[in-house]
Amino acid sequence: MAVSNLETSKPRRIKALLSSFLKGISREEKKESENKRVIFESLDTEGFADGFVVVDEVSSEQTSTVQPLNQELFFNRVETFSISSWFAKPDEVCPLRCAQYGWENIDVDSLKCVSCKEVLYGGLPPKWETDLYESACKKLEDSLKTGHSKICPWQSNPSPASFLEVNLVSSQNAVNDFLHRVASIRCFGTSVPAVDLSCLQQVGENEDTLSRIVSGVLEEEPSCDYKERIESACFMAACGWSRSSPEGSQSPTMSCQYCRRNVGLWNFTPSEQNAKTVTEDDSEPTAKRLKVDKGLFNPIEEHRSWCPWIKPTSSTQKVKSLPQDKSQDDERPVRPAWHELLVLLRQRSSPDKQGLLTNKQVTPPSQAWKAVRRITNFWQSRNAVNKT
Repeated sequence: MAVSNLETSKPRRIKALLSSFLKGISREEKKESENKRVIFESLDTEGFADGFVVVDEVSSEQTSTVQPLNQELFFNRVETFSISSWFAKPDEVCPLRCAQYGWENIDVDSLKCVSCKEVLYGGLPPKWETDLYESACKKLEDSLKTGHSKICPWQSNPSPASFLEVNLVSSQNAVNDFLHRVASIRCFGTSVPAVDLSCLQQVGENEDTLSRIVSGVLEEEPSCDYKERIESACFMAACGWSRSSPEGSQSPTMSCQYCRRNVGLWNFTPSEQNAKTVTEDDSEPTAKRLKVDKGLFNPIEEHRSWCPWIKPTSSTQKVKSLPQDKSQDDERPVRPAWHELLVLLRQRSSPDKQGLLTNKQVTPPSQAWKAVRRITNFWQSRNAVNKT
């Protein structure tokens, strides 16, 4: 009796073991199927009637990289581009345009989508072959949208166009950003480089513009040496430069948010040293003084050629005027963003608009009179107490 029970129990144990193993697999398959999403795509453009077709499944890794509204990820993609790997490309396929549609630079003339992992070759024929070059540029520009896989969201959901332009639509925000950049550059102290101001003359401005901006920001007249330093900091900040290295770093660097250009300050002459050298050698021959100019920082030329700070864009024509400036003509010349910001700062630094460049609030006249009355009443009551 016992032997028969033992023989019948063995098949049951084996069956139970196999069933538990099979159930475990089914649970894993069920969990995996829940993590997959099936995307239905309309194929009207492919010649099909109104209907939907099941396409390939999208992994969770792909969907997690589709964040077109994330500006930090946008500039991370821009930072993968370098002069050596994406050279001499037209503005229509500049790194900003490529990053707008989810592309990053992986090799020379090669792009890769961060989501669908499609690879796009961006080599162009020589420019002297005009027709062939223009055709290839147009094809490459279209491929930024169509080069993705059919299910990739980037082709129909790119990053907003505002990421590609310097935001000067809000005057107050533009001024606040400028002040933050000035504060970061001033942390360099005596390492602030001397600036080449020749680009000011090219747009009809001069050093008086910087002096007015300095007066509007500092509300004081600094010493001669310090004045050149703060003027240099203001001009660099107006051109989009800010400190990128930690405060007190032995290797101070500046960078541009848009073109991701990093510049080491050790390559340029400090502003105070340049001021002393020019003063001492003012009577020296021109050839000797030109050696000093070689170390000047040019805040325009140091940008990459496609940087929106030096390229006129649509947003530079939408800068809001102050209420007092409504009499000015709305039709403005198209200026690069750095010049437009410089004009805005110059206007807000005028004597009748003091306080607009700083975060200080102007006290309304009614509150000022109330404060005067409180002080007057206080001293009158105190004098009456003393007489008694």
